[in-house]
Amino acid sequence: MRKIYRKNKWLYKIRFSTFIINSWLLFHPAIKRQLNRKRIFYLSVLKALQANNKLVFDVGANEGFITDIFLKLKYTVVAIEPGEDNINILKSRFKNNKNIKIEPFALGKEEGTARIYTPLKQHALTTLSKKWKNIVESKQHKNYDEFTEEEKYIQITTLNKLIEKHGHPCYVKIDAEGYEYEIIKGLSYPLPLISFECILPEFYEETLDCLGALIFINPACVFNISINNEFIFTEFTGYEIMQEKISHLSNITAEIFAKT
Repeated sequence: MRKIYRKNKWLYKIRFSTFIINSWLLFHPAIKRQLNRKRIFYLSVLKALQANNKLVFDVGANEGFITDIFLKLKYTVVAIEPGEDNINILKSRFKNNKNIKIEPFALGKEEGTARIYTPLKQHALTTLSKKWKNIVESKQHKNYDEFTEEEKYIQITTLNKLIEKHGHPCYVKIDAEGYEYEIIKGLSYPLPLISFECILPEFYEETLDCLGALIFINPACVFNISINNEFIFTEFTGYEIMQEKISHLSNITAEIFAKT
């Protein structure tokens, strides 16, 4: 099916048209409710930020469902996505939207190239992390999938380079399937708000590295953690409390927010 779509890119336009997506959601009410909870959550997060600009970086935009939320909240979005199929989906889905810029790259600590691992079925699991690939290929994993044997390399740029190109975002959302720390290492500017996915306990050490890197950029950084689109703490907190909290979390994917 993937090969058919790649050869006939007009199929992406049909499959991911607003009408087809809305119709699909009618038959998947649980996903529709989940997206609505995400919309309410990100609205509250961005409203509380009270930023002077309305620019968001969506790193690891996947098929664009979170990107769509930001666009509907009247934000300008830079959608960064390395996966070929996801790039085609984003281009088809937002072809006529002037408030989005699609960057077909991966992000890392420096410019260059890196191997990308593409799953056979689940586009959302595309990654540059060999560790994540090995975890997903374990048959015990809840999102078990196999990856293509094709050795494919993609261009890498950095958050710093994108900031120089597009301007300083008020919010950067990173969802890179285990590659978050490498992406944050490519940032040297303090930002109003940044969030990154953490997969626990598998990526506990990498999560601590992310927190440490953000503290290095801005020692005044404070943190919160979202599980199922709800913050655990009523107020943003310091590194030590965050470290203690995540050390007790297991078998969970969460989103950590860092605010200046």
